[in-house]
Amino acid sequence: MRENSGYYLCLGATGVLWVTTYILIIKVSFRDRSYGMPLVALCGNISWEFQYAFVNPYDTLQRWACIAWFLFNLVILATALRFGPSHFPVIRARRVFYPLFAAVLALAYLGIHLLARYLEHGAGVYTGFAQTLLMSGLFLSMLLSRRSLRGQSLAIAYVKMAGTLCASVAYYAFSAQYRGSVLLAYLCTAILFADLVYVAAVHSLRREEGQKADRAPRSPLPQQAPHAR
Repeated sequence: MRENSGYYLCLGATGVLWVTTYILIIKVSFRDRSYGMPLVALCGNISWEFQYAFVNPYDTLQRWACIAWFLFNLVILATALRFGPSHFPVIRARRVFYPLFAAVLALAYLGIHLLARYLEHGAGVYTGFAQTLLMSGLFLSMLLSRRSLRGQSLAIAYVKMAGTLCASVAYYAFSAQYRGSVLLAYLCTAILFADLVYVAAVHSLRREEGQKADRAPRSPLPQQAPHAR
């Protein structure tokens, strides 16, 4: 089914904004020696992108976007495997963390594959937005559990929200197949709400961390020795 130019324009913006989000996550992850995407969300993301880039590929534009996202998510996966164990003291041993992560990834892919096969007939739109809603909630949960901006940033919050908003407009407003879908309207609204709450929480935590830095005692400046005359 041929879509109009507004659909492709919004979809192109979605691709660029999400690539930018992934680059920002990778940059912050290495800077803070942390992972910047919730682990369950990462497993779901990689699974969905693999499914619709290689198993049930979209048309040319969407497929290339999925391939690009998948490749960037492999780098994010590497940061999760490298820095993830330190965030879970109870299962800090890598011999425990890695098998658990592999199991979650396998279950995530199986779930995406079965949903695509039996509920969406390979389309992937509803599963994609449902996965994005899960990810938006998990980003907020990660922020609240860490109680710091480690692995996260305001730029990530805003660009991520903008990317998903463009996708929402592309499918709900311009797609001939999904325009006016009640389920899609619910998913898009819920995602936007979660993203706005996340942005507000990042702003609040950033302000709080700035106030703590201002209140922290500063070391006195070293006194210079008097100049000899």
